Amino acid sequence: MAAPLWTVDDNDTFTSIKSGQKINVNLPIQTENTTNDLEEFLNTHRTASSTIYVDMDDTLAGFSIKLAQLYGVDNLLDADTSTTSKLQQITNNTPGFFLNLSVLPQAINTANNKGVLDLVKSIHGSYSILTTEAGTTGNSEKTTWVNNNLSSFAPTGSINFAQSFDKGPFGGANKILIDDSATYVSQFKAAGGQAFRYIYTTLESGSLPTGLTLVNNRIEGTAPVVSTDTTYTFTIRLHFGGGYVDRILKIAVVTSINSSMAYDSTQLSSERQTRTWKDINLNFSRNPVTNDITKLSGTEAVKRSVRNLIQTNHYEKPFHPEIGSGIRDLLFEPATPLTEIFLAKKIEETLVTFEPRVRLIAVNVNAQPDNNSYRVWIEFYVVNHPTPVVIDTFLERLR
Repeated sequence: MAAPLWTVDDNDTFTSIKSGQKINVNLPIQTENTTNDLEEFLNTHRTASSTIYVDMDDTLAGFSIKLAQLYGVDNLLDADTSTTSKLQQITNNTPGFFLNLSVLPQAINTANNKGVLDLVKSIHGSYSILTTEAGTTGNSEKTTWVNNNLSSFAPTGSINFAQSFDKGPFGGANKILIDDSATYVSQFKAAGGQAFRYIYTTLESGSLPTGLTLVNNRIEGTAPVVSTDTTYTFTIRLHFGGGYVDRILKIAVVTSINSSMAYDSTQLSSERQTRTWKDINLNFSRNPVTNDITKLSGTEAVKRSVRNLIQTNHYEKPFHPEIGSGIRDLLFEPATPLTEIFLAKKIEETLVTFEPRVRLIAVNVNAQPDNNSYRVWIEFYVVNHPTPVVIDTFLERLR
């Protein structure tokens, strides 16, 4: 994947939440990552013996920002590189190019302590810089930049310079790379390491609902209490190595589920009243009268859809790689309370994003280590159905 992708269009309502509901929802962005939340990634893959490498250009330093300025544009994606290549632009402005790069706002975030190095420091405590070789002058400037700008949490040892644009030789067991480049992430994984494709997002205009904040490519907090259904519109900028892409998003905060989502025959047309959800029964049992496959209808059809979504991995559904929960990898992680939290969060995000007929009440996950499984309890309302529905199931570590 050359660039991260927004999986929604401008002015899409990407999630609906209940008035006063506590949420933790990932932004609708598709990358090579199983999660775009660096904190979740590190807590999942890092061990005490891990070595963490952090890239410099476009992860900590404003490499693309500087290049865009040299081309006379705000967004590097708009630069005309037909006459002067990016490499030639860097060469023409060296010495001084790497030395004068800005520190990205999400490198060290004193406002919420959730920047790249804040998380590495709190979760692991140490890291090393791994950047591409840039010639004698460029390497010297990169070293000076690190010394000048990262003194509050300095890297361990000397800077590591990857030769021939290949970071694979640094990969291996217990090695982790945080890098904006899809190519370097792929090289590192192929060598046996774990790698996180780094992106970051900023709120450019509009405002989030009161009580919600943008942190590590997700929106978290407690939704405001509203007396009528309210839609909030704002613009989020997705930054990645190479430029940025803006997206106008909407969040709907709805009033009490019982009043806004429950069935009310006085407010619905006859067509809406007679509508029934239908799905195939995956047991493929035979209808004794019609000899056709039996069908599920009503809330049972929605319950089947919920189970299918939870058990679907990304890229399993043809032409829709974004659909799925991605929980399979977590099932092979240690059965800890933290893993339970991550599983519950992924299930919540999947249902909120991909099952509009469901209005979640609660998701509880409990590890069953003796059985190598997790018990999952989901309670929700189905649109236009007045009573809550419960799914009680198990997730097992099967390959």
